[in-house]
Amino acid sequence: MAIVLRVENLHKRFGHRDVLRGVSFEAHGGECLALIGENGSGKTTLLRILAYLLRPAAGNFLWLGVGGKPLTQAAARRRLGVVGHEAMLYGDLTVEQNLNLFARLYGEGAASVERALAYWGLEKFRRCAVNALSRGLRQRAALSRAMLHAPDVLLLDEP
Repeated sequence: MAIVLRVENLHKRFGHRDVLRGVSFEAHGGECLALIGENGSGKTTLLRILAYLLRPAAGNFLWLGVGGKPLTQAAARRRLGVVGHEAMLYGDLTVEQNLNLFARLYGEGAASVERALAYWGLEKFRRCAVNALSRGLRQRAALSRAMLHAPDVLLLDEP
């Protein structure tokens, strides 16, 4: 399969502590790649960098499109779905309101919201505020948010 991500010599430091030191790898289409390490080893930091939520101190990474052509940041972000430690949902809004909001941001319509609710078994929770949901239901709502726009790549931090 074609390479979809190339990471070269990434470094990240917080204060006096090196979190990432010379991380390099390639990921190919159709692969499932897992990062395994101790707490504080930089897994979340790496995912945040790859999602353009954090800048590396050194090194670079490229999301690649058809024919190995580098994607712009905007084009790459459209192809990503991200679920982090936090649900990235508005707690005072209902599940449905959150999904409608993110669907509009992704340029998707109501049909994508209905598909997400059905796929993740959230129909009976659609009118519940996110803050009122259990941790597991919040995580399902976060996954539905991340997949609303049918991303090519999912970045999951402790899903």
